[in-house]
Amino acid sequence: MRQLSALVTAGLPVQRARSLVEPQLAQLPDQQLRQLNLIFDVCHQSGGPIASALDRVANVLTQQFKNNQQAMVAFAAPRATAKLVMALPLLALVAAQLLGMNAFRAIFTTSVGFASVVIGGALLYAGRLWSNSMLAKATPNQNDAGAFLDAVAVALNSGLNVQEAVRVATKSYELQFETVDELALAELQKSIDLSVQSGAAIAPLLIATADRLRDAQNNATADRLARLSVRLMIPLGVAVLPAFVLMSIVPIAISLLTNK
Repeated sequence: MRQLSALVTAGLPVQRARSLVEPQLAQLPDQQLRQLNLIFDVCHQSGGPIASALDRVANVLTQQFKNNQQAMVAFAAPRATAKLVMALPLLALVAAQLLGMNAFRAIFTTSVGFASVVIGGALLYAGRLWSNSMLAKATPNQNDAGAFLDAVAVALNSGLNVQEAVRVATKSYELQFETVDELALAELQKSIDLSVQSGAAIAPLLIATADRLRDAQNNATADRLARLSVRLMIPLGVAVLPAFVLMSIVPIAISLLTNK
């Protein structure tokens, strides 16, 4: 995007400049490509300055990429922990079998051993569903909380009045995404009210608000990931550890007691 901005600044037509860097743009994640298309569409509809808008998007997406990378690194640890814990009962059975305890024979030749494994398997499955649900809820959100406000600011910088800028930004946003988030609309209205009360230009207020929303989104993600490692202990203690006992300790004990 910085190359694209440089080409446009150098005087190339926008579409020609974009065609030159299209292979690189195609490598962007879908969410970021949609943000780029959003700004392109707003600039096209409003006649706004595309080069400065692209520089803004490039800065935003660069920081967004760094934040997402940090979030995914933090997310990898609890996800790997959940997978490892789920594999412990089977690993224990295999280890016992290799040590000559015949745990598998105890499972298939005694009703107690078989029932224990069935109940343990049900608990393990429940623990897996529980853990996966926690992981899904804590997955870092790729949506940009400030994208809509940036789009309105671009339209305003092209010279449109507030009402027309909001209309253009909303139309372009809905082409790339779905409906505008209620929080973004509420923050837009707050910025408009503040601009009216203070006489300050609204576009810088919107940009500052967009950055604040992104910071809040990143902080919320970091908080969820910090809590996740602790919360994963709940299904571990309630379901996985009892499943470990039922699926491995009980069959091993039966094998030792019956000498099978």
